[in-house]
Amino acid sequence: MEKKQFNLDYNIRVSNQGLEKSKVIFLLHGIGADKNDLFSFANYLPIDLTVIALQAPLALPYGGQAWYDIEIDNGKHVSDTSQAKKSVTEIENFIDLSVKEYDFDAGNIFVLGFSQGAILSYSLALNNPNKYKYFLPLSGFIMDEIMPNDFNEDYSNLDFYSAHGTMDGIIPIEKGRTASTLLKKLNIKHVYHEFPAAHSIAQKEFEEIIEWLRERL
Repeated sequence: MEKKQFNLDYNIRVSNQGLEKSKVIFLLHGIGADKNDLFSFANYLPIDLTVIALQAPLALPYGGQAWYDIEIDNGKHVSDTSQAKKSVTEIENFIDLSVKEYDFDAGNIFVLGFSQGAILSYSLALNNPNKYKYFLPLSGFIMDEIMPNDFNEDYSNLDFYSAHGTMDGIIPIEKGRTASTLLKKLNIKHVYHEFPAAHSIAQKEFEEIIEWLRERL
């Protein structure tokens, strides 16, 4: 299949029902990875989903890509929030363009993000609660700077699966718990699970993700 040209590079696996009116999952990798990282899971995801793994736009000097730069200032990690906001817009534009060009089922869009990708998926969901429905942020957190100024929207459309490793040394487990607390406060339908893992996707977590997806297809 010839890939269409959009604003971001990507890998695609077509569902067993073809592209037209297909349900679709978009995969957002973490910093230092690329479009091939999460796409390695594609053959294990339900065959009636089209799988699209996006590639972040920023090339890192030591290899891999990033959705936004992170610098260390006085021992603290400082994120470039302007780049993060721009990447959220780029992701949204990509989703909208691909849904139109491939004629996906616009009512059944899934977004799975890991680490940086998870952080951006929270922003995509909470800034556009009626646009996309299903979100799977893994090992991420709520970045206040890219969230809405208030949370007065109707979030009843949203459905989340989120997870975090209790031994995560990159994004501490407390940040995952804080994100889950906010989703609960906003009455957003969600599942939150913790696993005895580091900054990674645990085997049991992946099995739960597959089951969660199948229940919604």
